[in-house]
Amino acid sequence: MAHIQPVIERAYKQKIHEQHGRLQVYFAVITGMFVLLTVFFVVLYKQNKKLDRIKVKLQITNDDLSDLNKSLSESNRVKEEYVSRFMSLCSSYIANLKHYQSMVYSKIVVGKIEELKTMVNSSDVIELEVRQFYRNFDEAFLNIYPNFIVEFNELLREEERFVLPKSRCLSPELRIFALIRLGITDTDRIAKFLQYSTNTVYSYRTKIKNKAIDKTCFDKKILNIG
Repeated sequence: MAHIQPVIERAYKQKIHEQHGRLQVYFAVITGMFVLLTVFFVVLYKQNKKLDRIKVKLQITNDDLSDLNKSLSESNRVKEEYVSRFMSLCSSYIANLKHYQSMVYSKIVVGKIEELKTMVNSSDVIELEVRQFYRNFDEAFLNIYPNFIVEFNELLREEERFVLPKSRCLSPELRIFALIRLGITDTDRIAKFLQYSTNTVYSYRTKIKNKAIDKTCFDKKILNIG
């Protein structure tokens, strides 16, 4: 036993040493794999973050494109409606001018000069044409924005809202803000377009704005109607 015991102890220590060596190798391999997995997850996390940012940018771009397409579609619709109205109005003016020319000529031929002077000095013809122009504008605008008055009323305090008209006709105040909705915001241009005075347009704009729920963003919200 005295001779055998040292041999057994050496064999046991050798075995322990070999197992310890294998454990070190296993530990090194596991540590290496853990480091690789950690690096992999860090890279994957960064890539996911980058993808999320790209998705957000793509969503914003898609939203912008959608808004642009909507704006272009609306712009084309507005152009088509008003080109059609413009052609119809021009044709009507030409027909009226021919009729007026024929009538003037016939009165000159028969010598009704005084009657002709009275007719020319009268503003009835101009007023009739202006009313016709307003009617065409109102109908064209309400064809494009049928809910304009309803949405416009939502921007005003309840006690200040407009009564919905039975006919397809806008009041002077609504007509001014209809032009603003179309992008014509300059007071002088609105006055010339509608045959109003500049003071009248400015007065109407100020009066209506004072009735708004939110005066600060009122003009911007007008442009978003429809």
